[in-house]
Amino acid sequence: MSLRPVKDITYSLLNDIGKARMFFERSLFEESFELTASVIEKARRLGLNEIVLMAQKLELEFFLSLDFPGISERELFEKHTLQRKTLKSISLITEHAHRFHSHIGAAEYHARSCNERILQFQCRVGKII
Repeated sequence: MSLRPVKDITYSLLNDIGKARMFFERSLFEESFELTASVIEKARRLGLNEIVLMAQKLELEFFLSLDFPGISERELFEKHTLQRKTLKSISLITEHAHRFHSHIGAAEYHARSCNERILQFQCRVGKII
């Protein structure tokens, strides 16, 4: 079984993150920043917050490695703020999913216990066929 990179956007974006890291390691800084910005934009548009966070983190690592060339303190603060917003979005999505699944789990447990009680009652009464 294999993934089709053209049809799996997650695979494609993660692959681009790897390419950006390779560009950076080969001192192709401009290409690595362009590819990282592209990944952030595409992932944000598609709502893939985990990939957005990975790309934002990578971008900040690149800036740190180069000792923040050509970036003002304000721009750096804005990038950090965007990263915090992404983390908050992921946290909220996870919290909502947990609440939803907890609610569904409780409802299923309640339905199962009701069915078991009915079955026990029927056994005691002798109405099981």
